[in-house]
Amino acid sequence: MARPLEAVTLPTGRLRFARAGCGPDLVLLHGLLGNERQWAAAVARWAPEFTCWSLELPGIGASDRYPDPSLAGLSRWLAAAVAALGLSEFSLLGSSWGGALALAFAASSFGDGHVRRLLLAAPAHPFWTPSRRQRFMMTAGGARAGAWVGACLPTGVHRRLLGTIFGDPSRLDPALIPPYTETLRRPGLGAAVAAYCRHWPRQRAALRAQLAACRLPVLLLWGDRDPVVPVGTAAALRDALPNARLGVLAGLGHIAFAEDPDAFVAAAGGFLAEDR
Repeated sequence: MARPLEAVTLPTGRLRFARAGCGPDLVLLHGLLGNERQWAAAVARWAPEFTCWSLELPGIGASDRYPDPSLAGLSRWLAAAVAALGLSEFSLLGSSWGGALALAFAASSFGDGHVRRLLLAAPAHPFWTPSRRQRFMMTAGGARAGAWVGACLPTGVHRRLLGTIFGDPSRLDPALIPPYTETLRRPGLGAAVAAYCRHWPRQRAALRAQLAACRLPVLLLWGDRDPVVPVGTAAALRDALPNARLGVLAGLGHIAFAEDPDAFVAAAGGFLAEDR
């Protein structure tokens, strides 16, 4: 059963999120075509020990669009979001583009004194070079065309598309298809994706310069079959962070937490347990 989304109003629009569990706060950020439902299976396992706040990213998820979707702008959005939720200290978990945001936030002044631990699931990062196809989909024309085509496709094709980022598509939970379809059919999705990606080369350089300032405990978790942000790029990110560890999950793809939540939660368990 889907968790009901809650909402609070920020100065720039509505924040939509799901909340579950009790204990220390854990804030979760999904990726560029993701949604909070992708965290549901992992959250169900964490709920006895953590209060999990799964945020919908603005313009991509159900939260209202934000005027500056650069990583710096989204860091300001995230600062306003956690303040509105009353969160003063928390662990932060980000996947893919949400991982880039989590890293940028934690390495900036916004994260000082607030983020206790940083857990990144195959984040977009400065040592990753997008493929030719990815670079096209990150352009304004490519993002809009992709969103238009995605909105027109039937849900059976959506299932196959989502399955391509799994290490084993047979592990795709059917419950993840309706929210993925909802994302692909969201009005303005192409413009939102294009806005997120517009300044990636500049943001990539800025994020790289911030890494040494991120002295928090960091755990990187990667599926070894990730076709989006390949695991071969992970070691460079680990080495650039002062206090980072890397865990590789065998047989899993880009959203390992949804593909095998037991393996993901077990791999993260010792790291997050240090926060309790």
